[in-house]
Amino acid sequence: MAENKPRPALRPAATKPAQAQRPMAPAAAARPAAPAPAATAANTAIQRPAEQRPGLPLFYKDPRPLARDRHAGKSLKNTASLSFAANSNAVPVTLEEFGIASRHYPIVFSMEKPAVAVAVLGFRRGENLFIDGQGRWAPESYVPGYIRRYPFIFMEMKERNQYMLCVDEAANLLEDNGTRPLFEGNQPSDLTKRALEFCAAYHRQSVLTQRFAEAIESHGLLSDKGANVTVPGGQTIALQGIRQIDQDKFRTLPDSVILEWHKNGFLFAIHAHFISLGNWPGLGQRLGRLLRTVKPVVVPGTKPATPRPTAPAGRA
Repeated sequence: MAENKPRPALRPAATKPAQAQRPMAPAAAARPAAPAPAATAANTAIQRPAEQRPGLPLFYKDPRPLARDRHAGKSLKNTASLSFAANSNAVPVTLEEFGIASRHYPIVFSMEKPAVAVAVLGFRRGENLFIDGQGRWAPESYVPGYIRRYPFIFMEMKERNQYMLCVDEAANLLEDNGTRPLFEGNQPSDLTKRALEFCAAYHRQSVLTQRFAEAIESHGLLSDKGANVTVPGGQTIALQGIRQIDQDKFRTLPDSVILEWHKNGFLFAIHAHFISLGNWPGLGQRLGRLLRTVKPVVVPGTKPATPRPTAPAGRA
């Protein structure tokens, strides 16, 4: 499945939840045990999950172009588990999502250039505080479009100068002759058509979000600024390796730039970013509740380990 209009290369993004089919996810997996809280402050930084393959978007291990010859007779499993995202403590968000995501997560920017806007989901590597052991997302919280899109993705085929709809065959989501076929006879099924529409819109939003990141970076608005969070019990976590928009520098922008950004939606996204930073305490409370429910495992004759947390995934 392809869209023939050449567009710039992208990093996965999102689209409106109301317009998106929610691709189903892998079977539930056991959630990694969280270590006991340390007595001293721990520094964390935005990092990709340790098991993520280099050069591939976050979560994806073996994306292949969706084709009748390869996927005829294949169906998408009927499962609602989001356990594939349990080991990622940040995911990219698009400009269109800033408004709703700012109500649930801190939105920050990676250290890469151009920067990637991400919603922070946890403080430590391998820990998403919004997914339980059955792969269910916290019911009161928005599920980012990056996650809802999986296992489909729009990827550039440079040799064909086009983007094609791909599916991650390593996601363990496909089955033979199920009730949600990818093809019906020689034609794409309605499910595949909706996935193509979703990923095409998702791609366009990703390109716009990249333009936004390049714009704020070109005006020198991004500053290396971490976040200090104290979880219940007294442990302080210093989240580093992230960037935020400097409010003082933002106020010095020329009126012409402010007007332009008001018209193209950048100004709204900046204010949503500022508002989202009020979610740090809530994220710390989530971690605190988890730490109270998990007991450290101690081998007789040894002392309990106090591993240092790491943190969110960066560019995907």
